[in-house]
Formats: sequence, structure tokens, C-alpha cells
Amino acid sequence: MKTRSCIGLVCLTLLVAGCATGYGKKGWRFGYSDHQIDQNTFVVSFDANAYTPQPKLQTYVLLRCAEVVSEAGFDYFIIVEASDTGKSIPIVMPGSSTSYTTGDASGYASTYGNMTYGSASGSATTQTTSTPGYAFNVRLPGSTVMIKAFHGKKPDDNPMAYDAR
Repeated sequence: MKTRSCIGLVCLTLLVAGCATGYGKKGWRFGYSDHQIDQNTFVVSFDANAYTPQPKLQTYVLLRCAEVVSEAGFDYFIIVEASDTGKSIPIVMPGSSTSYTTGDASGYASTYGNMTYGSASGSATTQTTSTPGYAFNVRLPGSTVMIKAFHGKKPDDNPMAYDAR
């Protein structure tokens, strides 16, 4: 039993991890984008889905910064500005209702010649159960950084300086 629980937990973990945004150029909604401001200044952004943890997002941003700087022929970069560009989007789940109707009926009929006479009576009861809708927010993480790129050796005394290799 214990082995089956462990296997189930591993499968669930792999399934959830597989839902995180992958690294790649921004398509319809998620991924990186970047543009150059001047000769050595770049802006890099990454938008992710709700299953992407913040540390993975930060890794993706730094990886893209390193790629941009290397492609432009620089050796290291310094983050000069960083901002959280994540969004919260509301999700609204509709409510529902279910109704049950029960009833009874009774009656009689009498025939006189070629005529039939009768009467009927009855009652019905309807019971409705309602479940209200609800709303919640989903957080879509995002990050944008402005970087300056430089040639030479990365300074050891600046914690915001990263080697592009």
C-alpha cells in the first residue's frame, strides 16, 4: 500500500510539473519577449501560466538575458531595473440548480350510453436545490527586467551582475 501511495505521489508531481510554462519565445500568451533600447540596454520579459513557480520564472528571465547579451556580443550584464508584471485574472464558476417534482392524481369516469363523464384531482410538489456560483483569482506570474550589457570580466562586488556564459 505504501509503495502504491509513493508511486501515485510521484505521478501527480510529474503531472503538475508538466503543466508549468516551458521555456520559449512568447506565442499567444506565454514565453519570453525582448527588445533593444540602445547599444547596450535591453528589456527582457517573461509571462508564465499559473502552474509556473516564481523561481522557475526568474530562471527563465535570467537565461533569456544571458542569451540576448551573448547574441549581441557582450560578456556580462547588470540588472538595472526589475518589475513584477504578473496578473491576476478572475475566474467565475456558475451556480446550478436541480428540481424534483413529485405528484399524485386520482379520478373516476362513468359512461352513460355513448357519453363519458368524469373528474380528476391531484397535487404536485416541486423541490429545488440551488448551489451558488463562486469567483476566485488565478495569478499568472510575469517579470520584466531592464539590463545593461558590458564587455570584459563581470565585477565581483555587484550582486546584480551576471556572466552571460
